[in-house]
Amino acid sequence: MIKETLDVIINRRTEDVFAILSDLTNRPKWEPAVVRTKKISVGPVRVGTEYLEVYQPILTERTKRTIVVAEHDLNKNISYSYEGFSPFTKGTTSIRHTFVSHDDSTELTVESKVALRGIFKLGDPLVAFSHRRQVKRACDSMKKLCEGDPRDDRYYGYSSLPVLSDLSKPLTPDQQNVLLELYKEICTSTLRRKSTGSLNH
Repeated sequence: MIKETLDVIINRRTEDVFAILSDLTNRPKWEPAVVRTKKISVGPVRVGTEYLEVYQPILTERTKRTIVVAEHDLNKNISYSYEGFSPFTKGTTSIRHTFVSHDDSTELTVESKVALRGIFKLGDPLVAFSHRRQVKRACDSMKKLCEGDPRDDRYYGYSSLPVLSDLSKPLTPDQQNVLLELYKEICTSTLRRKSTGSLNH
């Protein structure tokens, strides 16, 4: 199980912050790999409400997944889950947002868990690195969104990266930097595993 918990202070009333972040159709505004999130259940948001989400992880084609709301307590918390972390892994991702009011500001706690299954558990170190970055930057984007920052930095660059069929096209400097960071982490993880294996023999 990969877990990440972060706190962020948002300078806006809790009622407003909850209204924005509990509306999961806003997920593309803080999750860079998400292209579109659409509510498919009828009626107000409650436990069991479902959303259909289209997302495009790095270097892959667009994929669909279903998000299910597991908890919804007005102005206090919302949690939801979906299958998978990326097209290359199998498991469940669970996210919980907790809201605490402080006068005219809100303390937001984001808890995110990824439970990989089967052989995919071997990818825990690399997934944990990517997951940690995503949660941190998602929190930054949530803060900007709720505080009315007009910038949409799509921080991780997923939306601008080419899919595999487009790799014949030259990469932009931002795309090169993202791929270089991922390549370095893969090499580091591989060397770490080899070193651990040598010590065990």
